[in-house]
Amino acid sequence: MHVAIAGGVAALLFALRGFRQWGGDSDFAESIAAQKFQTFYLRSPLTVYLHQAAYHFLFEPLGRSTAEAVGFCSAVAGGVFVSTLVALSRHPLFLLFNLAAPFLFIFMGHVEHYAWVNAVLAIYFLAVRRHLERGAPLWAAELWLLAAASFHMLAVFFAPTLLFLLAGRDPLRGRWRWRTPRREREILLAIFVAWALVVSCAQLTLHVGGLDNGLSRLVPLRMPESESRYSFTLFSWDHLRMWLYFHARSTPAGLAGLLLLGWLIRGKFQQCLLVAVACGFLWTWMWHPDRGRNDWDLFANLALPLNILVGLVLAEAFARRKQKENQISKNDYEEARKLGG
Repeated sequence: MHVAIAGGVAALLFALRGFRQWGGDSDFAESIAAQKFQTFYLRSPLTVYLHQAAYHFLFEPLGRSTAEAVGFCSAVAGGVFVSTLVALSRHPLFLLFNLAAPFLFIFMGHVEHYAWVNAVLAIYFLAVRRHLERGAPLWAAELWLLAAASFHMLAVFFAPTLLFLLAGRDPLRGRWRWRTPRREREILLAIFVAWALVVSCAQLTLHVGGLDNGLSRLVPLRMPESESRYSFTLFSWDHLRMWLYFHARSTPAGLAGLLLLGWLIRGKFQQCLLVAVACGFLWTWMWHPDRGRNDWDLFANLALPLNILVGLVLAEAFARRKQKENQISKNDYEEARKLGG
């Protein structure tokens, strides 16, 4: 069923690519897709290789453009994303809250590098839920997180969610303790070391691009005296307005939903999603949008954990209310039956 959902949604999103929104680096995404596996693009290596493979092995022989190849890959990621949402919850309110958000434009044939990282991060959250609720191994979730980082390094900002699963504070002793056995921690460390070695060896043996990710990418505390690319300073009104714009562009109801329903957050999984929301808020707050509002597709990532969390809380609140109403109706029926003799 999930394969059918993914395939159908991917086909629909690709067919609707005429409605796609222009992104900050769409022109670059097209140009690098035309290259033949020449550069290990550190910022999003798997995404770049996937786009190049789709173009050279499928779209170029058919006489189609690089933009169509990249858009096709984004649409396929959209199919995976929607299928993952269905695996997380089939409640109509959850699905409506997530699928009605403009965040979905990331997958609508979008010509950029952000579709697959968001789709794989959604799979990571699903793996986290299965770990917490079904006892699935934590290393499976780690593999998905590392896969997401291989599609785009913005996934690294969500590493604290994995740490949240690894360690916690003992409520009785007030001390930090491991939540996982030593054997599982050793497996997690071995997987991370192997991934880090592969990324390091690739940088040592291949031509590398996408290295401009230093501290200069952060929003400055004050504007430089000389001319610069920065549009505002940290904590300024212009900064806040831009950050709220990215919310409005990707999830208009997300922040309001969190403020209204946050007190209903229950359980480890929803708490883990809340940590992910904090990670998304923090990194998008600190990162400077060099292309201004056109960088909406990069900053739309903040909507991913936010929509999943609010959607789940909304669905559970509705289910509890429905259950309560049914219980009241049942009690009224029983009372009336008794009175009726």
